Amino acid sequence: MAFKALPDQELIQQCIEGNDRAFNELFRRYFNKLYQFSLRYKQKV
Repeated sequence: MAFKALPDQELIQQCIEGNDRAFNELFRRYFNKLYQFSLRYKQKV
């Protein structure tokens, strides 16, 4: 299965079912955004 081509909702469903590869794809997709957010959040606190 090509996880890169799947929409987020499908990957989330796969995660719920225990699919580690789907989790890894979501993590890869959103890591940079979440990391940048956390850096900004840390500065405000």
